[in-house]
Amino acid sequence: GVGFTSPTITLHVKSPTADGASAVATAIDTSTAWSTSGAKLLSVRNNGVEKAYIDKDGHYVGGQAYGSIYENNASGTSLTLTSQSTYYQWVSTTAGVVDANSNVTYNSTNKQLVVGANGAGDYEISFNTTFAIDTNAQTIVAAVHVNGSASVIQAGRIASASGTFYALAGSGIVTLAANATVDLRFQNTTSAGKVATLYYTGLKIRRVS
Repeated sequence: GVGFTSPTITLHVKSPTADGASAVATAIDTSTAWSTSGAKLLSVRNNGVEKAYIDKDGHYVGGQAYGSIYENNASGTSLTLTSQSTYYQWVSTTAGVVDANSNVTYNSTNKQLVVGANGAGDYEISFNTTFAIDTNAQTIVAAVHVNGSASVIQAGRIASASGTFYALAGSGIVTLAANATVDLRFQNTTSAGKVATLYYTGLKIRRVS
C-alpha cells in the first residue's frame, strides 16, 4: 500500500514475484541515464534529515564512520619527552581520509580525530610509527588516547641505539561515544628530557558496529 502523512498509514511493499534466479521483488529506476555527480537513486531520511543514500552508481553511503591522520616526514619531527613516564601528544599531523558524513571529523587545532553526534559505536583503531631517539637504551611507549586518557591500544620497545630507526604498531577495538576524541601520544619510561624524532606515523579509526 501507499503511505500517507495524514491519515498516518505505513508504507508496505510486498512482491508476489515467485522465487527464482532472475526474480526481482522491487525495482527503482530512472527514465533517463543519470551521470551527474551528486545524483541519488534513493535517499533515506529521518524527519527530513538524510541518514543514508544510494548514489547514481549504486554505492551505499550511510552508517560509515572513519577517519585517519598521518605524518610522512623523511627529515623527522622532534617530540621532546620532558618528564619520565609522561605521555606527550603527537601534533605534527595531517588529515587523511575523513568520513564525508561527519560521523568522524579532524580537529586541526587539537590534532585529534573527533567522533560526531551520530558516530558512537565500536571502533577498530590502529596506529603505526617509525621513530628514533637521541639517547641509547630508552624504552619508548606509544598509546592511543581517548578523551585524553591512555586506552588499551599501546605498544612499546627498547630503542637500544640512538639515531636508529625503530617501529611501533598497535590495534584493537574500543567503544567510542559521541564527541569522543582520539589521538596518539608517546612516553619514555627510562628517563626524562629525551627527544624522539617521528618520521612516518599514522592513526586510523573505523566503526565496526
